[in-house]
Amino acid sequence: VTLFSYDPDSLINVPAGVDVGDANDVMSDPRRTRLLKDGYFALASDFFRYEILAKRLGCWIDLDLIFLRQLPASDYLFGWESERSINGAVLALPNGTLLEAARKIPEKNWLPPYFGPRRRCQYWLRRAFCPVYLEDLPWGAVGPELITYLVKAHGLEHLAQPREVFYPVRYQDAKKLYEQSETVDQLITANTITVRAPRQTVDAFN
Repeated sequence: VTLFSYDPDSLINVPAGVDVGDANDVMSDPRRTRLLKDGYFALASDFFRYEILAKRLGCWIDLDLIFLRQLPASDYLFGWESERSINGAVLALPNGTLLEAARKIPEKNWLPPYFGPRRRCQYWLRRAFCPVYLEDLPWGAVGPELITYLVKAHGLEHLAQPREVFYPVRYQDAKKLYEQSETVDQLITANTITVRAPRQTVDAFN
């Protein structure tokens, strides 16, 4: 595991066995790092993971995942978080048109191709008066929603892992992980590889 930071020398208490990498070597494009400076961390991390994959640095994993077993070796790693959405908290993609489409999204005036009539109207109404920047779009516009759209557009839905593999516990049920072991055992299966940590657990380490 490599932990990337834009200030790697300042990191403390990095667990043994975890390498530290300089995030500047991964994503230094000012159009993307501006998102970090302006506080749009989730949006910036979407693009950061695409650069990780493009540079063949391995599979991307979010920091709030608890691993129960090792990831399988595969060029494609992603999974359903719900019946409609594929999440990118665990993500591996080979170089190709899918990954390039995610990387090359312009900084402004990009209309997501998966927007329905209502969101398209909202987009064009705003665009009539001012530029529409990526941070003006709904949360997840270049994350789960985009990944789901691109996977479907490329006919790769059959490669998406079932929800029980990476996201067996719904966000609203995460607190159940603090309950008795019998309850926890009912939330996961023999196929479960990762579980998203409850928010208060993540906050405790920040």
